[in-house]
Amino acid sequence: YNDIKEDNPFLGFRAIRFSLERVDLFKNQLSAILRAGVGTDLKIMFPMISSLDELFKAKSILREVIVSLKNSGEDEFVAEPKVGIMVEIPSVVNKIESFAKEVDFLSIGTNDLVQYSLAVDRTNSKVASMYTPHHPSVLYSIDKVAKAGIKYGVEVSVCGDMASHEEYVPFLVGCGISSLSVDAIFIDRVKNVIENIAFSECEDVSRKMLSCETIEEVEELLDI
Repeated sequence: YNDIKEDNPFLGFRAIRFSLERVDLFKNQLSAILRAGVGTDLKIMFPMISSLDELFKAKSILREVIVSLKNSGEDEFVAEPKVGIMVEIPSVVNKIESFAKEVDFLSIGTNDLVQYSLAVDRTNSKVASMYTPHHPSVLYSIDKVAKAGIKYGVEVSVCGDMASHEEYVPFLVGCGISSLSVDAIFIDRVKNVIENIAFSECEDVSRKMLSCETIEEVEELLDI
């Protein structure tokens, strides 16, 4: 569909941007998800949301699909799925409380959040060393999202590389992140970290990391 070569596809025509332009495909996809999700605690997450406008459009299309399924006589589908967004763009972090009021869950996509926040393409060898998940601004963003989730009773999870690195786990837990999404090969060691540290210690780690002004200070604290 998109035959235009994009110099930087990370900032290009993908995810929710594609879905909102190709509404016909988006509706088919949502319909299939709603029918396949029968008997489950179905959650539908919209990726790469950058504004409330996009979220409202996506939710409106989802409602249209649900009404269409009802009107067609379809009775095997999930009529009230939980709806959430992937938090990966700074514009969402800046207005996170507004988003938290409109969703059932938030998932912080750390890989993209880091690169969009720091303007660093981690696949570019010239700047890959600047891709720093423990940058103070990234830590602040994660904490801000977690606090908004707590304030509005919305589940906040973290996915991406940060969730799989043991040195970051206490910080994430201490911020109030309710779940971590990790590759299967990392599950045991992440569980081991969580099982061997008290929540109060995690909160202390979080406070100390958030008080750091520089990357170097954070690295000294983490001993990395």
